[in-house]
Amino acid sequence: MENQATYELIEKYLNGELSGEALANFEKRLTHEPDLTAELDEIRALHQLVELGGDQIAQRQINQAADLYEAQRRVVYRRRSVVLGMVAILAMVLLVFYPRLKKLENINDQLFAENFRPFRAPSNVRSDDSAEYWEEIRQAYETENYSEVITQLENKRPSSQDYLQQFYLGMSYLAKTPSQPDHAILAFEKTITTDNDYIEIAEWYLGLAYLKNQQRDKAKLHFQQLIEKGNTYQREAILDLLARIK
Repeated sequence: MENQATYELIEKYLNGELSGEALANFEKRLTHEPDLTAELDEIRALHQLVELGGDQIAQRQINQAADLYEAQRRVVYRRRSVVLGMVAILAMVLLVFYPRLKKLENINDQLFAENFRPFRAPSNVRSDDSAEYWEEIRQAYETENYSEVITQLENKRPSSQDYLQQFYLGMSYLAKTPSQPDHAILAFEKTITTDNDYIEIAEWYLGLAYLKNQQRDKAKLHFQQLIEKGNTYQREAILDLLARIK
C-alpha cells in the first residue's frame, strides 16, 4: 500500500539507507508535501526517544504513529472514492440527459425560427413633437440596424408613451444577431403592463422570446393563456405552436 511504502521510505531515510536519486527524490518531496514533513518530524522524534532510553514504550509509539498514519490515509482514500463515485454518477446523468436537453434546445430554436418575423413598423410611429426622433428610430429599425435602435432607445428618457420604447427595444433585442431574448422578455413584459394598442402583438413576441430563451414550459403556459383570453393576433400560429410543444 502507498502509505506503508511511505512509512518504510521514512524509516530508510532516518536510518541513512537512501542515497543517490532515491534520496534526492525524497528530499524534493519534503519541500512540496507538508504532511510528509510533519510525519517525518514525528517519527524522527520518536526514534530519538528510543535511542536515548531504549524504551519499548517509545517503540510502541512509533508503531502507533505508523498505524495512525495508515488509518488517516485510508480515510482520505475513502473520501476520494466517494467523490470519484459522485463524479462518475454525475457524468452518467449528463450522458443520459444532455442529448435530450440539446435536442429540446434545437427544437425550441427551430420553432422560433419558423415563427419569428420582425414586426413591421408603421410609417408614422408617432405624430406628436417627437415624430422626428421616432422617424430616425423607424428608419434604423427598418434597415435592421437593431444595435442602433437599442442604443437610441436605451438612452431615451421614459415618457407617458413608454410602451413604444419598450416594444421596439424588445423587438430589437429579439431580432439582432446574436439575439438577447432575456432582454427582450423584460422589455415585452413592461410593454404589456399599460393599456395600449401593442399589447396583443407584444404578448405574441413575448411567447417567442420565452421559446428562444429555452423557457419551453413558460412559453407553452403563456400561449395557452393567450388562447384562453381570446387573443386574435397570430391565433392560428399560437394553436400550431401549442400542438408542437410537448
